[in-house]
Amino acid sequence: MHNRAANRYLQQHARQIAAAIRIAAIFIYFLSIGFENRRMGEDAFVVSRLMFLWFGTRNFLICEAKARGSESLPDICWQRARRAIVYFFVITTRLLSVVDRSVIVARWRVDLDKMTNPYSPQAFFDLDHNLAAELFLDTTYVWEGVAALPLFIEKRLEPRILGEIEDGAWLEPGRVSLGEGSRVERGSIIRGPTIIGRNTVIRSGVYIRGNVIIGDECVIGWSVEMRQSLVLNNTRIPHFNGIYTSLIGNRSNLAGRVSTPNYRMDGREIIIRVPWDGEIRSFPTGQTLFGAVIGDDANIGGDTLFQPGAVVGRRCRIAPQCSVSGYIPHDSLVKCATAPVEVVSLK
Repeated sequence: MHNRAANRYLQQHARQIAAAIRIAAIFIYFLSIGFENRRMGEDAFVVSRLMFLWFGTRNFLICEAKARGSESLPDICWQRARRAIVYFFVITTRLLSVVDRSVIVARWRVDLDKMTNPYSPQAFFDLDHNLAAELFLDTTYVWEGVAALPLFIEKRLEPRILGEIEDGAWLEPGRVSLGEGSRVERGSIIRGPTIIGRNTVIRSGVYIRGNVIIGDECVIGWSVEMRQSLVLNNTRIPHFNGIYTSLIGNRSNLAGRVSTPNYRMDGREIIIRVPWDGEIRSFPTGQTLFGAVIGDDANIGGDTLFQPGAVVGRRCRIAPQCSVSGYIPHDSLVKCATAPVEVVSLK
């Protein structure tokens, strides 16, 4: 019964199944081009081409044979096989002669990097049920979110005040969204565009200069200044902090006087340098203003200074009074070098 039902299904859908197999074979063939240029040699490329062609054609012929009620491959199917092989090589050869092969290879390299990318936004942040999840939809690397923030906020901003604003606080009219249950204390200044989530507290003396997203259940404390930055859910930035062109993860705590300066002394473009496959790779940001990326569940000690372009992984702990630069891997403990105080005479 099962064989009869299978044969009836194949008879009804043989052409659709065969078409899908042919499309899959061509798709895998172009994938082999990317792998050939990336990791394999020309010999492996030819072998992979023949292998994918064989499996695709064989499955197609099995569908045709079973649809005709035969359990073996009849001679007429082998004739079709020879014809399919000729067509396949003619079409692909002509296609490759017209299309710039380097463009195809470059496209596949980007896609393969996305699949094996250790610096994707998801590698640093939990983005489920998060206000800024859509910010990273079109980004490959986490640090690209900094440049994408202004346009994203302009598109997503819905100026509405659902929280509490104390007397003496100022929010730029029509340029700020304040979520339900959130509170802005007196003496704070918030310029837009700015989006603040639910149940977040903006304490007295905060100055937000625009292009900022603050998630749910956050605390932004006394004398904190922020510009073009993302702060995800349940994060505390309590007092005397300067957060500039940076991305801060969920459930993080930045102690007093932690800052992310965003400008090199020589004014040059900020370059992200991170390890990848045993080597240091450089990624230009296209910006002269870039602070830091700090992953989820970070605990940063007081008076820590993040140099422009610093990238910190998830669950990192950084001791007080550190100067952090470059890449800090996930689950790292950073201790500052200590030495006795040196007293030098100025006479």
